[in-house]
Amino acid sequence: MMYIKKHEYRKKILRMKQLDKLPTVDDVKEFIKVDGGFKSKRRLIKAFNIPSNIAMAFKEVINAALKDMGNNGGATEPAWQRRLKKRFLVEAKILKLHKHTARVQFVSSPLNDEVQDITLQTHGPHARVGDTVLLRGMQQKEGLVFKLLRTLVRGGEAAPKLASKHPTDVVDFAIQKHDLPTEFPPHVLEEAKKLKAPVLGKREDLRHLPLVTIDGADAKDFDDAVYARQTDTGWRITVAIADVAHYVKQGSHLDTEAYKRGNSVYFPNRVIPMLPERLSNNLCSLVPNEDRACMGVHMDIDKKGKLKKYKFFRGLMRSHHRFTYEEIQQAYEQRHTHHPLWHDVISPLYEAYHVLRAARDKRGALNINSPEWKVDFDEHGAIKGLSQRVALQSHQLIEEMMVLANVAAATALSNAEAPCMYRVHDKPDPLRVENLKRQLIQFKLIQNRAAFTSQHDFNKVLEKAEGTELESTVSDLVLRTQSQAKYQPHNIGHYGLNLDYYGHFTSPIRRYSDLLVHRSLIQLFSLGDDGLHPAVAEKFDEIGHHISQTERQAADAEREVTKQYIAQYATQQGNKIFTARITNVLNKGLFVMIDDIGVGGLLPIRALGNEYYIYDEEQAMLIGERSRRTYQLGQQLEVRILKTNEDSGFVDFKPVDAYEAPTRQKPKGKPGGKRRRGKK
Repeated sequence: MMYIKKHEYRKKILRMKQLDKLPTVDDVKEFIKVDGGFKSKRRLIKAFNIPSNIAMAFKEVINAALKDMGNNGGATEPAWQRRLKKRFLVEAKILKLHKHTARVQFVSSPLNDEVQDITLQTHGPHARVGDTVLLRGMQQKEGLVFKLLRTLVRGGEAAPKLASKHPTDVVDFAIQKHDLPTEFPPHVLEEAKKLKAPVLGKREDLRHLPLVTIDGADAKDFDDAVYARQTDTGWRITVAIADVAHYVKQGSHLDTEAYKRGNSVYFPNRVIPMLPERLSNNLCSLVPNEDRACMGVHMDIDKKGKLKKYKFFRGLMRSHHRFTYEEIQQAYEQRHTHHPLWHDVISPLYEAYHVLRAARDKRGALNINSPEWKVDFDEHGAIKGLSQRVALQSHQLIEEMMVLANVAAATALSNAEAPCMYRVHDKPDPLRVENLKRQLIQFKLIQNRAAFTSQHDFNKVLEKAEGTELESTVSDLVLRTQSQAKYQPHNIGHYGLNLDYYGHFTSPIRRYSDLLVHRSLIQLFSLGDDGLHPAVAEKFDEIGHHISQTERQAADAEREVTKQYIAQYATQQGNKIFTARITNVLNKGLFVMIDDIGVGGLLPIRALGNEYYIYDEEQAMLIGERSRRTYQLGQQLEVRILKTNEDSGFVDFKPVDAYEAPTRQKPKGKPGGKRRRGKK
């Protein structure tokens, strides 16, 4: 217990050391300029990764920087607008209403109780003074504008709830909240309706090649096919992709709509496609025994998995079989040599995959294995449970061959100095790495002075934790340390895959970035007259920013829907006892995960018992002042579900054995009288 006694002293020493490392006023001013003006102090604290115990000191640095820059840091919008996200939902009561403006009183976070004059994009035909409405705020070039989504209260009577418990309503609300386009305009559908599959012409005839698709059992579109054969020096791998560029011409209505959407959105029970069904589920879907236009690449690798040569082509193919991941994996594991495609397809694909996998392991790509949960529905569309997706070699087989094709595309364009929309992934922030190291030292997975700079260092730690009770916790920590991947025309490599050149080429049905790469390759290798226009290439910075935003928007919507489904499932669990794992420790409580059913959430500090808890940020630990109980990262404890909020997706837990401190007995005697001393 020596550590506990010295705890407060150690916190003071740590704080003094951290204060010496505070960013300077010049550091803050430079960040504000690059960030396009001052947004909020919270944003700066997060950007510089400032610990909570010195946040007040850092705010003084921010104040000094803002004073030097003229108080608002170069921002032109009012202070109340600067702290808002680019898109957000808020409830408000209409006090005054004009054609394009209104005075409102906000009645929900992030602007609760504020009265402001706002600009309305539209207020709808039924909005009137006195209504309480749901607004979407949007930061635009001309300033902050609001769009009225729905009337919540009219004449003092509440409108129906935004989201009921039925899963389809949850998705509808997410679509509305994130402004996701669901219906294609009539002129786009009309353009798609007129499209026809091409004849062979100058295309390479691949119909004799036993290309096959490998997808999930519930997949509706099949946009990639693979084939492999052994050569004298290694393997030749062919990856064929639906030729979306043939159908979606630059500047067409289809192209404009695809750019606007940026990508498809995948909810657990619904897909919002980037392209109309005429393309995504028909002309561009590589269904078996049908001629399909494709764009692909023949790649030669040596016996160590190194890419030696590649050739891009436009072809006409015919899928010889539609495999599910489970079907081809079972055929390989059980050695179904009687399968008609065993010798020409199944066995060569797996042999080539093993070579690629060995090359990946040697290269040192990050091997983070986080469990993926799937929401299961019954025949009525209601949630019946959660199931963990099983990772199969067949998944990795497709992944490695798609990665190889993506590398070939980016390498070809880079070598020719042609425009390329790279998929870049920067190295992790050094401060995040230091925070991770502190946790790993506590877990005794690394030494105090261990170097921790490369992908190999991350993988060594993941290997040490594999098979132990810390495996999931360490995987989560390593994943949270990584930076976010994005699209841009300036290459910095892909840290997670440990690759110098990487771009998305393999899914133009569902990602606009891939369509751009296809067009650039068509232009580079003279594969048609529908290559990338120079005027479009000049806008690659702007396009990369846009499609990175649409990707994040889709990911946010998908995550929110899944969270709400998990909360609905948690509601069904009643008062059951579960074993949970602590995934994060904060001063407000513990974040825990029930690994058996995939439900996670907050265990608030007030639920731990009636005593004060000391928060040790450095050790990621809560320490009971009286009981000396400790709660730390990776620890397991038994919990019950305390409450759920199905609208927000939040789940709160409580421990089964919360600490109850002994209560003091009241002194005897008359009320208000003095305490009497006992006899000596």
